[in-house]
Amino acid sequence: MANFLGTLRRRPKWLLAVAAALLVGLMLLAFSRSDDKAAVDGPMATYRVVDEPFVIQQSFSGRIAPGEQVEVLSPTDATVLEIGFNFGDRVDAGQVLFRLNPTDVWRKGAEAQIAYLQAQDTAQKMASWSSGPEVRRAERGVEAARQLLEDANSRRDEGARLFARGLIARTEMESLESALRQAMQGVTVAEEELDATRARGVGVERRVTQIQSGLAATRLQEATAGAGAIITAPRSGVMVRVQSGGMGQDNGPKVGGKLNTGQSLGVIAALDGLDVLFKIDEADLALLAIGTPATVTGPGFTGRTLPGRLIGVAGEADSASSDKTQFAARVRLEGLSPEDAALVRIGMTASVSLKLYEKPKAISVPVAALVNGGPQVQLRKGDGKVETRQITLGRVGPDRAEVLSGLQVGDTVIWPLGVPSAR
Repeated sequence: MANFLGTLRRRPKWLLAVAAALLVGLMLLAFSRSDDKAAVDGPMATYRVVDEPFVIQQSFSGRIAPGEQVEVLSPTDATVLEIGFNFGDRVDAGQVLFRLNPTDVWRKGAEAQIAYLQAQDTAQKMASWSSGPEVRRAERGVEAARQLLEDANSRRDEGARLFARGLIARTEMESLESALRQAMQGVTVAEEELDATRARGVGVERRVTQIQSGLAATRLQEATAGAGAIITAPRSGVMVRVQSGGMGQDNGPKVGGKLNTGQSLGVIAALDGLDVLFKIDEADLALLAIGTPATVTGPGFTGRTLPGRLIGVAGEADSASSDKTQFAARVRLEGLSPEDAALVRIGMTASVSLKLYEKPKAISVPVAALVNGGPQVQLRKGDGKVETRQITLGRVGPDRAEVLSGLQVGDTVIWPLGVPSAR
């Protein structure tokens, strides 16, 4: 550069002016290209910014599961003679589900009645305990001990007079005094026994008999409530297994098998209360709100889209998710028509789409348009040049990002075609 300027000093002044102007022009061109690029390498996708609704929706995979449900329990110990359904079948309220051995049912009821009568008898005895045979027996024991004490005391007094006159030996006198002491001890023991017997009628033992009587009455009611040998459906719905939640392991009751009182025989899932169970990542928890509208689709729904809403998210992470932290969530299917309800089965796969965020009017751009995933985009100017623009981002969805500032309606955003876009 120094040689170039030195050469110019030896040239005419007009040539020096031309060279200076050329140098300034090159510097201005270089400066202008620091913000705007004249051309972009490779094919570019374009998006013209408009003011339109902005919605973030996310889809999750899940399975149809019982929602509102009623558990069917065995009312007694009995053998199953007949089962009137297959798991997965729809059942109607009042439909016969199980027929049990009537002899087993009668025996269980008789045993419960015997236990109730015995408990009642004991409770009645405790209610009249103060005048009952145990207290009277203890009172007679006290009277007998006191009579013995009186007799022993009389014999000792008579022996003392005879001993003073020298008519009996000292050993005989000592024997009479020992008998008196034993009689006095016998009265003390009898009185303590009477006190303890009376206390049984007002203490813990009486309370225990009252509780046992109430428990026996409850068991008798349970044993006789079912009438006996028939178990019917308490409501309409789909009969499913308790543990598997659908058609899977063969772990239900069988014909010829023994049932125990209170044993779970299955669950009736309401057709108007079916749910979709799915898992969500912890990063998505902040976007979810109970009551969020949902749409449910599935390969078995013949193209139908079923409405629903988010009704719950687990408060504890799913321990079965080993690779990443996930939480179980539940969407309730609502407003199913009879035709839709006929298609849905427990255990079917389903896709849940949740509307996580919605703004009626917003400026947004495809996520692919973000430069290096950050708050910058490239704009095509009116003269064909490209400008890198700093923007402020709002909510970012799977395919579009909300822009709070930095863009205006009518701006043209560009990005390389190799980057996927929503539009």
